[in-house]
Amino acid sequence: MFTIRQILVRMRQGDRDREIARSGLMGRKKLGVLRHQAALQEYKEREPDGFQYSWFCDCYRAWLGRQDLVMRQHHRPGEQCFIDYAGMTVPVTDPGMGELRAAQIFVAVLGA
Repeated sequence: MFTIRQILVRMRQGDRDREIARSGLMGRKKLGVLRHQAALQEYKEREPDGFQYSWFCDCYRAWLGRQDLVMRQHHRPGEQCFIDYAGMTVPVTDPGMGELRAAQIFVAVLGA
């Protein structure tokens, strides 16, 4: 029970499932179930006479089906760096030798 309480605190603080799983408190698959149960618990705290578990699950699945299919990447600012090549090479002249070389251009962005 203490472990579940620790996990719920970390979820409310905004920790991702991957971070919690790496800490060894619980595996990622079980975290998804726990996150779903935590959402139900928060709902029941706000609406004590609200839906029961099965109807809540049906409503949750319906809501999830209406969400945009977008890959959301949750990370803290500066935690990750995204790198990609800009495509074709560009010619660059070496000022010392006068030699023409092909150079790759890449773009790096710190996630915010």
